[in-house]
Amino acid sequence: MPDELWRLVYVSAASHDLSDAELVDLLDVSRQLNLRDGITGALAYYDQRFLQVLEGNELLVEALFQRICHDPRNDSIMTITQSPVTGHAFEDWSMGWVPEKELKRAGFGLRMLYSPQASLDMMDELFIAFRKLGRPS
Repeated sequence: MPDELWRLVYVSAASHDLSDAELVDLLDVSRQLNLRDGITGALAYYDQRFLQVLEGNELLVEALFQRICHDPRNDSIMTITQSPVTGHAFEDWSMGWVPEKELKRAGFGLRMLYSPQASLDMMDELFIAFRKLGRPS
Protein backbone atom coordinates (compact mmCIF):
# COMPACT_ATOMS: atom_id res chain seq x y z
CA MET A 1 0.00 0.00 0.00
CA PRO A 2 1.47 3.35 -0.98
CA ASP A 3 0.24 5.14 2.19
CA GLU A 4 2.00 2.74 4.56
CA LEU A 5 5.09 3.86 6.40
CA TRP A 6 8.01 2.38 4.49
CA ARG A 7 11.61 1.93 5.56
CA LEU A 8 14.53 1.39 3.21
CA VAL A 9 18.10 0.87 4.40
CA TYR A 10 21.03 0.74 2.02
CA VAL A 11 24.80 0.90 1.95
CA SER A 12 26.96 2.18 -0.87
CA ALA A 13 30.55 2.98 -1.67
CA ALA A 14 31.31 6.64 -2.29
CA SER A 15 32.78 7.32 -5.71
CA HIS A 16 35.45 9.42 -3.97
CA ASP A 17 36.36 10.47 -0.45
CA LEU A 18 33.92 13.29 0.28
CA SER A 19 35.19 16.43 1.98
CA ASP A 20 33.44 17.92 5.00
CA ALA A 21 32.07 20.68 2.76
CA GLU A 22 30.60 18.12 0.35
CA LEU A 23 28.98 16.25 3.25
CA VAL A 24 27.50 19.46 4.69
CA ASP A 25 26.08 20.35 1.27
CA LEU A 26 24.66 16.83 0.85
CA LEU A 27 22.99 17.02 4.25
CA ASP A 28 21.57 20.51 3.65
CA VAL A 29 19.97 19.53 0.34
CA SER A 30 18.73 16.19 1.74
CA ARG A 31 17.09 17.86 4.71
CA GLN A 32 15.27 20.41 2.55
CA LEU A 33 13.96 17.78 0.13
CA ASN A 34 13.07 15.32 2.89
CA LEU A 35 11.10 17.97 4.78
CA ARG A 36 9.20 18.71 1.58
CA ASP A 37 8.43 15.01 1.00
CA GLY A 38 7.82 13.97 4.62
CA ILE A 39 10.81 11.60 4.62
CA THR A 40 12.79 10.95 7.78
CA GLY A 41 15.99 9.04 8.38
CA ALA A 42 19.65 9.07 9.19
CA LEU A 43 22.89 9.07 7.23
CA ALA A 44 26.33 7.82 8.19
CA TYR A 45 29.51 8.22 6.19
CA TYR A 46 32.36 6.01 7.32
CA ASP A 47 35.41 4.59 5.59
CA GLN A 48 34.25 6.05 2.26
CA ARG A 49 30.91 4.26 2.61
CA PHE A 50 27.38 5.51 3.11
CA LEU A 51 24.76 3.89 5.27
CA GLN A 52 21.35 5.48 5.07
CA VAL A 53 17.94 4.82 6.57
CA LEU A 54 14.96 6.35 4.76
CA GLU A 55 11.41 6.34 6.15
CA GLY A 56 8.19 7.68 4.69
CA ASN A 57 5.55 7.10 2.07
CA GLU A 58 6.58 4.09 -0.02
CA LEU A 59 6.33 5.84 -3.39
CA LEU A 60 8.30 8.87 -2.18
CA VAL A 61 10.99 6.73 -0.53
CA GLU A 62 11.33 4.63 -3.69
CA ALA A 63 11.57 7.77 -5.85
CA LEU A 64 14.27 9.17 -3.57
CA PHE A 65 16.15 5.88 -3.63
CA GLN A 66 16.11 5.88 -7.44
CA ARG A 67 17.63 9.39 -7.43
CA ILE A 68 20.29 8.17 -4.99
CA CYS A 69 21.05 5.19 -7.24
CA HIS A 70 21.71 7.58 -10.12
CA ASP A 71 23.77 10.03 -8.04
CA PRO A 72 27.41 9.93 -9.24
CA ARG A 73 28.63 10.08 -5.63
CA ASN A 74 27.38 6.49 -5.10
CA ASP A 75 28.82 3.22 -6.38
CA SER A 76 27.97 -0.39 -5.50
CA ILE A 77 24.63 0.28 -3.86
CA MET A 78 23.19 -2.60 -1.87
CA THR A 79 19.74 -2.60 -0.29
CA ILE A 80 19.88 -4.06 3.21
CA THR A 81 16.16 -4.04 3.89
CA GLN A 82 12.99 -2.45 2.61
CA SER A 83 9.58 -3.08 4.07
CA PRO A 84 6.52 -1.53 5.64
CA VAL A 85 6.99 -0.66 9.32
CA THR A 86 4.60 0.24 12.10
CA GLY A 87 6.52 3.27 13.35
CA HIS A 88 9.38 5.64 12.67
CA ALA A 89 12.84 4.97 14.05
CA PHE A 90 13.77 8.60 13.24
CA GLU A 91 10.45 10.44 13.38
CA ASP A 92 11.90 13.84 14.24
CA TRP A 93 14.92 13.66 11.91
CA SER A 94 14.48 14.95 8.35
CA MET A 95 18.00 13.59 7.89
CA GLY A 96 19.99 12.89 11.01
CA TRP A 97 23.75 12.71 10.78
CA VAL A 98 25.99 10.19 12.49
CA PRO A 99 29.57 11.54 12.47
CA GLU A 100 32.40 9.20 11.53
CA LYS A 101 34.30 9.91 14.74
CA GLU A 102 31.29 8.78 16.80
CA LEU A 103 31.03 5.56 14.80
CA LYS A 104 34.74 4.88 15.27
CA ARG A 105 34.51 5.60 18.99
CA ALA A 106 31.63 3.11 19.27
CA GLY A 107 33.61 0.47 17.36
CA PHE A 108 31.10 0.37 14.52
CA GLY A 109 32.11 -0.83 11.05
CA LEU A 110 29.90 -0.56 7.97
CA ARG A 111 31.55 -3.57 6.34
CA MET A 112 29.54 -5.86 8.62
CA LEU A 113 26.39 -4.86 6.74
CA TYR A 114 27.79 -6.30 3.52
CA SER A 115 27.80 -9.77 5.03
CA PRO A 116 25.03 -12.32 4.52
CA GLN A 117 24.67 -12.42 8.31
CA ALA A 118 23.20 -8.91 8.38
CA SER A 119 19.90 -9.43 10.18
CA LEU A 120 16.88 -7.49 11.30
CA ASP A 121 18.16 -7.73 14.88
CA MET A 122 21.36 -6.08 13.69
CA MET A 123 19.28 -3.35 12.07
CA ASP A 124 17.42 -2.74 15.33
CA GLU A 125 20.75 -2.42 17.13
CA LEU A 126 21.95 -0.06 14.42
CA PHE A 127 18.89 2.19 14.83
CA ILE A 128 19.44 2.34 18.60
CA ALA A 129 23.11 3.24 18.04
CA PHE A 130 22.19 5.89 15.48
CA ARG A 131 19.78 7.50 17.92
CA LYS A 132 22.47 7.58 20.62
CA LEU A 133 25.36 8.71 18.40
CA GLY A 134 23.60 10.84 15.82
CA ARG A 135 22.63 14.45 15.54
CA PRO A 136 19.02 15.13 14.56
CA SER A 137 18.36 17.52 11.74
